[in-house]
Amino acid sequence: MLTYDAIRQLVAKEKETKKLVELPEDFFSQARSYLDKKSRMHSKDDMWEFDSAKSLLQDLVEIRERKILLMTLHATRVGIEPANLTAEEKEFFDDTLKTVKEWQEKKKELLEAKPEPKEIVALLGHLPRFVGINMKEYGPFNPGDIATLPVENARLLEEKGLGRPIKAHSPGQN
Repeated sequence: MLTYDAIRQLVAKEKETKKLVELPEDFFSQARSYLDKKSRMHSKDDMWEFDSAKSLLQDLVEIRERKILLMTLHATRVGIEPANLTAEEKEFFDDTLKTVKEWQEKKKELLEAKPEPKEIVALLGHLPRFVGINMKEYGPFNPGDIATLPVENARLLEEKGLGRPIKAHSPGQN
């Protein structure tokens, strides 16, 4: 059963270490039972103890949340789960870990340049400088010039009769 002194000791231990302190398996249930005693408290000393315990429990949970969040980031890098999680905290950790991993994948996609499909084109007419689909400038071109352009631009030139695709041959091909 959780007591005021036990709560104080747990908070002190939690503040002393970077790792999670082991809590009773049914910690949150015990904490709820302790806080349900408010209706049976009548003296000022009892009310002070209750308010103090409530504040200490809030501190304990917040300290553990910060540790779990930091451990989640660590777990995405090394794959090691923290010890001493309650069942409720384990669920929080797993959900957070999943979200962080999803973000890291999205971040990777956002930061990595994807190869842009290009096509080699022989130009059939005079073409002034233009901005391609990728916002880069191309040209000016004269008839007979060869250019490597984004596929969409190459196709547009082919449709307008201003370009003809050149099939690239890999070494060893005839």
